[in-house]
Amino acid sequence: MLYAKNRELAVPGMLLAEGDYIDEDGTHKEHGKVYASVVGIVYIDRRKVRVVALKGKYIPKQGDSVIGIISDERFNGWKVDINSPYEADLNQKDIYLSRYQSLKVGDLVYARIVRITEIFETSLYAKRPYGRLDNGILIEIQSARVPRLIGRKGSMIKMINEKTGSIITVGQNGLVWIRGGDKELAAQACQMVDREAHIPGLTDRVSEFLSR
Repeated sequence: MLYAKNRELAVPGMLLAEGDYIDEDGTHKEHGKVYASVVGIVYIDRRKVRVVALKGKYIPKQGDSVIGIISDERFNGWKVDINSPYEADLNQKDIYLSRYQSLKVGDLVYARIVRITEIFETSLYAKRPYGRLDNGILIEIQSARVPRLIGRKGSMIKMINEKTGSIITVGQNGLVWIRGGDKELAAQACQMVDREAHIPGLTDRVSEFLSR
């Protein structure tokens, strides 16, 4: 039995599958159950389950908009994994949650970095237009490729949105959230940009790929 979906975000200890499934990279099996061993993205290929770890090479900068993963709950807020060697802090006063909402380990937020100290203590702000992210899939690209994915005046990301019907949120830390429409096609297009950003004619190739 599968408990996780393809491209779903996983955190260590999360139950992914049970029964006749093979644990591959980023997972381990105990008593017939497959668990995630790392923070990463789940990939399921028939009976094989793996988790591709997030690379975590982003260096935070004040003013950047990032996608983060709640990694720990604190008395007055949360620790957030921002795909970096340095974790960030989100105070409960700096995010709007309705009385029916909460944040737990593994949840995703879109936030702005508002403060960084000399030792990279990082603070986040996640009130509107930022906030919690729900009902989508997460992918990772190299943070250096983010400007290419967004494109000049937003041209590349706008094209992918329009041709797939998806809503794509791009974090400057290399995490990309895709909701609605043809999410798999949108993910493939974003990963194509990541792979081929250095090759001339990228916009035309992505447009052709999305028009097949």
